Amino acid sequence: MKLELNQLRKFFGSQKAIGPLNLLIPECKTLVLIGPSGSGKSTLLRLISGLQYPDSGQILIDDVPIVYKRKELLAYRRKLGIVFQSWNLFPHLTALENIVLPLYRVHGFSNEEAEKRALELLNRFQMEKHAYKKPYELSGGQVQRIALIRALAPRPKMLLLDEPTSQLDPLMTAEVLELVLELKKEGQDLILATHHLHFAKKIADTLLFLADGKILESGSANQVIEHPTSTLAKKYMATLFEY
Repeated sequence: MKLELNQLRKFFGSQKAIGPLNLLIPECKTLVLIGPSGSGKSTLLRLISGLQYPDSGQILIDDVPIVYKRKELLAYRRKLGIVFQSWNLFPHLTALENIVLPLYRVHGFSNEEAEKRALELLNRFQMEKHAYKKPYELSGGQVQRIALIRALAPRPKMLLLDEPTSQLDPLMTAEVLELVLELKKEGQDLILATHHLHFAKKIADTLLFLADGKILESGSANQVIEHPTSTLAKKYMATLFEY
């Protein structure tokens, strides 16, 4: 994918969340966002996903601008898979039903096609034995994997992940990160925010370090993590690696 940000700004009331952001990434399969809490990572992901509107500026994906109008946004969002910190599964539905529902309600699958696709992915990611369990019967890692499977089911052009392991213990975190790494190896376009620097270094083609709503560092994972130039980025990397 090619990503371009032109004078992008977002405010919440009088509080600036991000901007102005200017960026051009000519070619990237996996873009990773890192930075302290409140840096603007989640806001940028939500703007790219079309879930929030910028106050000014423009985002282009593969040279096509995101148009923030209802009809155009609905068509654009159908090409995306999105998983945020809270997995947002329907608590009264089984894992299988949570995957099937958006396929035939939003993406035009028949009920039979939707169930076939859901079972195919559950088998692929060794989750088939949990197909008929409801979210409260699953561990945090299992629930997050179901959320990832649901996002992957319609074969999205791009997958956006906002700190998908933030509520998981270390073992469950490793399981989910391994799944994300597998998706990268299969060629899935990814944009994700994370605090896991070792994982970011392993998966990122391009890494952005954000702070105070600005992009302070941009480059390869090795360049940004091992050789940051800004004082804040140096302090951030040193602190995370120390603990």
